[in-house]
Amino acid sequence: ELRQATAKLSDELRQRQWHVLDVSLQKLVLAKIAALPEDLRRVVRDREVRFHVQKRDPERALNALKEQLSPALEGPDGLARDVTRALDALVAAHPQDQDRSLVFLSRAQALYPFTRSGSLLKHIADHTHHVPVILLYPGEQRDGGLSFLGQLKADRDYRPRIYPQRLLP
Repeated sequence: ELRQATAKLSDELRQRQWHVLDVSLQKLVLAKIAALPEDLRRVVRDREVRFHVQKRDPERALNALKEQLSPALEGPDGLARDVTRALDALVAAHPQDQDRSLVFLSRAQALYPFTRSGSLLKHIADHTHHVPVILLYPGEQRDGGLSFLGQLKADRDYRPRIYPQRLLP
């Protein structure tokens, strides 16, 4: 429902001459993994097979993946750099229309468990060119904060405005 509502809103804004960009975080994560050196990808695959398949320990397999992949995805040189480049390209293509531009960050579930969405937002905060960036957050409000996918402890360190899905058209 949220994807349909977002697509509808994007279409309506484009009809009104807005520049709307959808940045799939899932695609960025997969591209980062594909860009890893082959020997590191082999180590990751081997550990996955050893822990998940042979030892039937999916939690240990997930921790091994996180240990290997998080450094490529976290921080200002990780996914934040890719999002910033997309924002830069949008602004460069439409330099006079920043006030009629919008970016959706979608498929954020791909961040789990490698990095937190709040960390990504902090690293792009000073690089948005004042273009609104909307993170389609897969989580829930609880304990006075946001819980990513309902899996992580609620994080109260969010400066952005939060609009529950039920308020969207």
